[in-house]
Amino acid sequence: MQRHSSAGSLRILTPWLLGCGLVFFGFVLPWMRHINLDSPALAILCDVSAGIWVIVLCWSWYHLVCQLSSVFAPNGPDRSVSQPAADADQTRFVLFYLTCDDFQEACCDSCLQQEHYPANKYRVVICDDSADRTYQLRVKAFFTTRPYVSLFRRGNRDGFKAGNLKAAFKEEVAKSSNPEEWVVIVDADQTLPKDYLKKLDVVLRHQPDDIGFVQARNSCASPRSDQQSGADSRFQEYFGFEVDVFYTRDLRARLTFGLTPFLGHGAAVRTRIWSEIGGFPLVVSEDFAFTVSCVNGGYRGVYAPEVVSYETFPRDFSAFVIRLTKFAAGTAELFRSGETQTFLKKAPLAQRLDFVMLLAWYPLMPFVLGNLYLSAFVCYRLSAIGVSLLHPAMPYLFLLMFALHIFVLWSCDGEGGTIAPFSRAAKFWFQAVALYQSTIPMAAWSFVRFMFGGSPGFSRTPKEDGDPIHSRADAVMLGIGLAGLLAAFWWRSPFSFLVGSHSASHILFPLFRWINVDNLRGRIARVLLWLPGVMLIAALLAMWAFTKFQVSIPRLR
Repeated sequence: MQRHSSAGSLRILTPWLLGCGLVFFGFVLPWMRHINLDSPALAILCDVSAGIWVIVLCWSWYHLVCQLSSVFAPNGPDRSVSQPAADADQTRFVLFYLTCDDFQEACCDSCLQQEHYPANKYRVVICDDSADRTYQLRVKAFFTTRPYVSLFRRGNRDGFKAGNLKAAFKEEVAKSSNPEEWVVIVDADQTLPKDYLKKLDVVLRHQPDDIGFVQARNSCASPRSDQQSGADSRFQEYFGFEVDVFYTRDLRARLTFGLTPFLGHGAAVRTRIWSEIGGFPLVVSEDFAFTVSCVNGGYRGVYAPEVVSYETFPRDFSAFVIRLTKFAAGTAELFRSGETQTFLKKAPLAQRLDFVMLLAWYPLMPFVLGNLYLSAFVCYRLSAIGVSLLHPAMPYLFLLMFALHIFVLWSCDGEGGTIAPFSRAAKFWFQAVALYQSTIPMAAWSFVRFMFGGSPGFSRTPKEDGDPIHSRADAVMLGIGLAGLLAAFWWRSPFSFLVGSHSASHILFPLFRWINVDNLRGRIARVLLWLPGVMLIAALLAMWAFTKFQVSIPRLR
């Protein structure tokens, strides 16, 4: 099982539990008990709305505590001083480069150009699942000009990415007379530095026998050098920073606490353990499913932040929405699986808690969306009698969490460049608010649809522009946004700004596909990215002002 230090658990669990206890027992419960409502139905709606927001607040506080702990946590073990291994002792690798109608020559070449590692200690296999004839020919042309690369194609596409990996393991590793101990999983848009295997080898030589996988760090912050063809789009420039935030803050906390997840690429898998637990489950979210299988089998994964490769964020808004809805559908399928049910019953408490918190945003999305309208109505009714749904201290807590989140983003920026680090952190926060609020309805529907039956398909994230979202999605999002604005106006209260922020994001959904475009529509879209965040700040200030200057005294319920 996963072994983490008690100090790491205390550093995360203690402030999280104290914060949740203070909010619920110190603010929410006493305040709700002192609201006198003549309508029992309204009282119930008030409690339901407040309860949903408390759950969302606890989820947000958990992730914020993890991020803050990684800022102040000591560095992990320094493996850079390790003595280099003799040639005979160096790890033998096989690199699986996965592609499905998205082959990128420069990225595949980076797997071959490991100049700081002996050529006889690693080999590269292109696992091609492409159905498009154009990409099949590109892969074939690349393969025929590279003498040290193998090409694997299976006869079907069952199981999507997981099926491709499972078939490749079976044919390329299990049947080998001298199989490699570790398999490195590389995505089609991932670029490996020339010393990647050298650094990974140092890490692997320190791992005990119960380590099933080593997850390395991925980054979008650094240039992909001359190996990566094509410049970043504006969309990638704006939002690629998210990758670095996750790997340097969220995932780094898992060095000492919780569950280290396998993230599908940029990781090394131990072939012996892979065979023992039955390989990758044939589900859309094969990465988290494999993590669960490892833990159920008595094994674990570790994170190696010193081993870095580069990946690309979705190139445009359409690609981002496709990826997000795939994640939501895969999470729903994962929660229904028997392996996950076993994990949630038998795994250590810290791992179960961390697993749920890592994936909880997807099941929370439908409740957040519905609670926006419920809260608008409840706050309207309460403000009419001079009562706030919030304890007077809660807006201060929200403002504090906002400031701490900006601090976390600021701490991640090591590049700077011509933009001050704080400016980049603030800009990313405002733009990310618009991006994620605008996609909540589609992701929520994707989760609900597959939570109660059906098997989701594997939607490849497009690597090039020109993959539009269906116009029906634009119409639905516009309708949801207009309904929200109507609710915010009709049920006027300090909460209206929050409803308006989300509604503005939904209305802007069709326009966000023009972020990359160099014309008037593109410039308008890039300016309007700031609007939902500004309205969210206005919502915090409005709630703070209402609770501060509230003159009516709540009566005892």
